[in-house]
Amino acid sequence: MDFSGVCVKCGKCKAVCPTYTFLKREDCSPRGRVHLADKSLKSEESFLTCLMCMACEEVCPQKVSITEKIVESKKRLRLLSYSLISAGIGLTSSLGAKFKGKPSSSSKKVAVFVGCLLAHRYPDLVDRLCSFLSFLAFDVVVPEYQVCCGFPMYVGGIGWEGYFKRNLKAFSGFDAVVTACSTCASFLKKKYPFRKVVDVAELIVEYAFVLELGEKEKVAFHPPCHLVRGQSIDAGELVSKLGLIPLSETCCGFGGVLSLKYPNLSLNVGRERIEEALAKEANVIATLCPACMFQFEKVSMLSGARIKVMHLLDLISFP
Repeated sequence: MDFSGVCVKCGKCKAVCPTYTFLKREDCSPRGRVHLADKSLKSEESFLTCLMCMACEEVCPQKVSITEKIVESKKRLRLLSYSLISAGIGLTSSLGAKFKGKPSSSSKKVAVFVGCLLAHRYPDLVDRLCSFLSFLAFDVVVPEYQVCCGFPMYVGGIGWEGYFKRNLKAFSGFDAVVTACSTCASFLKKKYPFRKVVDVAELIVEYAFVLELGEKEKVAFHPPCHLVRGQSIDAGELVSKLGLIPLSETCCGFGGVLSLKYPNLSLNVGRERIEEALAKEANVIATLCPACMFQFEKVSMLSGARIKVMHLLDLISFP
């Protein structure tokens, strides 16, 4: 009998779950959540404490689609996990209207997918991305009527189809879509029929031979979940080619936690990542996901950690 996709309660997922590490509750472990989802049992706390980091799926010998089961349960229970909405970031306005590409005579035309956090919290990074693409001789376009990719609504179990339709229209006719957000890149690759989606990390690796790290301080690299697990991109290549300090591939804690019972859970997960960077004598923690940046800035401020938080793109020096 084929048991592929069926949880056999082996428990390997518990060893890598960031929230179970703190809670030590079976119903808040990946296999516990799967059991509750399969039985259609009502357990808001169990599903709301999941970070959706996919670490459990990575080690699952049965290849159980754990995050998909949690999304379906949230949809059934009408639960909305912590997301950009609760972070106060706008999701519905057109994201590309205030940014302009840097057109050239190149035949290599790419469209930039901005993303909510880049548009509303880190707009300078959008311009930085456009300049980087121009440096690589791409003809850059920033479609005006693009909106949120829909990931926050999707993982919250609520409708995201309207975003999908608007983005399909906004990006019609482009050969490639490039983004500086690993979460957006992962979701676009999985859910959209675009010809090609490129995480800026892939370009950094490809063109590393003409790039150098402008930051002279010790830089630790935090690999986003949606880079290494969402897209299967090797963070080790970035670390080795740019001379970065490697950090564990563990979630920053942003993806989750709208839990009244455990209000500090997300903070505690994020603090562990910063403490790891400080233990390795890093002055800067760099990443490729603005959600991770947002989380580290918040955790750093609340915990009093003295460490800079930056996007890797801002650390790279190019003419």
